[in-house]
Amino acid sequence: MTEEEKIQKAKEFLDSYTLYKSWLNANRYERRYFGAAPDGDDAFLQAKMFLVRSLILSLPNLPEKLFLNCHYLRGHTVEKCAELMDISPRSAYRLKKKALLLVSRALEEKAAQTEPSSF
Repeated sequence: MTEEEKIQKAKEFLDSYTLYKSWLNANRYERRYFGAAPDGDDAFLQAKMFLVRSLILSLPNLPEKLFLNCHYLRGHTVEKCAELMDISPRSAYRLKKKALLLVSRALEEKAAQTEPSSF
């Protein structure tokens, strides 16, 4: 798998957090205004979001971890993250690439741990 494919896979994993968050909000809206939402969705979505958050929290304390939290969990743009982190936007884009590679490695390690060992 190339570096770009790894980055894309990590980005898709992290972007899923935003999708699940929007889905939860839609379920809450549906419950509030229409009285019902699909059963079991909330627990599933929260579990998926927990996986993303726990992966980010398991990373070493580096600027990449702060960037991931700011950009993917809190939903700020890369430029806003740069402002909050007091770095240039160009540095923030470089940091994003490093962060995605870090997540990619973490996902690979997690996958290797869960694979059944062969005898």
